[in-house]
Amino acid sequence: MAAGEQAFSLVWGFGLIIFGLHLLVLAYVVLKATPIHKVIGYLLLLAGVSYIIIHTLTLLGPDMTALASQLEGFLAVPMALGELSLALWFIFKKVSDLKVQPALNAA
Repeated sequence: MAAGEQAFSLVWGFGLIIFGLHLLVLAYVVLKATPIHKVIGYLLLLAGVSYIIIHTLTLLGPDMTALASQLEGFLAVPMALGELSLALWFIFKKVSDLKVQPALNAA
């Protein structure tokens, strides 16, 4: 692997670990919030922990890359569900909150 590719992989891995920490904070907020379903919070918690574990293993060296790949294959669906469920909840919540405004007569 070239030095540029190695640097990119290192920065990318740290970025995804930070993203995992971000998901843990979101999970905490979602679990404490009443109107959001708890399932979304637990999915976010699983996704955050998964990101942190997988990308920490990847950064530990080539010996751990195979294990990280296996875990990622197993946890890809729960990770995607965690992120997408929150996004979809926000979208549908906003759509349901929209109210039709009557047009003003400009006469």
